[in-house]
Amino acid sequence: MAHNINLLLMLYEIRIGKILTRYILMNALIRITGLIVATIGAQMIFTGISNFIATLGT
Repeated sequence: MAHNINLLLMLYEIRIGKILTRYILMNALIRITGLIVATIGAQMIFTGISNFIATLGT
């Protein structure tokens, strides 16, 4: 199922890109994606630090 959705998105990527660029949504989508990736990275760092601190106590 996910493979088929990915295939459809890849087949229509040029059209989707033109639509997003025409309505000035591409920049917003890029910024939101960047924020999500940065949030995941920060969460991974905080989890690693807390696990490291927890191992110091044992």
